[in-house]
Amino acid sequence: MGLRSTSTNSIVGVARHVSFIRPYGLFDVPAISLTNSLTLFPYMDDISHKLDFKGINYYGQEVVSGTGLKLVETDEYSESGRAVYPDGLYRMLLQFHDRYKHLNVPFIVTENGVSDEIDLIRRPYMLEHLLAIYAAMIMV
Repeated sequence: MGLRSTSTNSIVGVARHVSFIRPYGLFDVPAISLTNSLTLFPYMDDISHKLDFKGINYYGQEVVSGTGLKLVETDEYSESGRAVYPDGLYRMLLQFHDRYKHLNVPFIVTENGVSDEIDLIRRPYMLEHLLAIYAAMIMV
């Protein structure tokens, strides 16, 4: 027995944790394509027609080099080691919109934030990510 069979007013959705994954070098591009094709959409594709909304949890980007992740000296990182990259949220929102716009269901950023014990980067982080959401909204 599913949730919809017990309540006609229920709203069913799913949130997907995503990171913007970028290649460190030219030779890492195929790994990014493979990673995204295996992890980004398959689960959501299988259940998307049954959902009332879709959500994403976004915190930052990952840089892939060879078979692992790479820390880039010029990037800014949170205390948890996640690269701060608001443009990645913008790009992920556009990717998800392009893929699922035919379903005509709301799309929600269900989680976003930064690990920052002394609040040094929290305000700029939140402002930049809100601007990324706004930019994505006016693009669609």
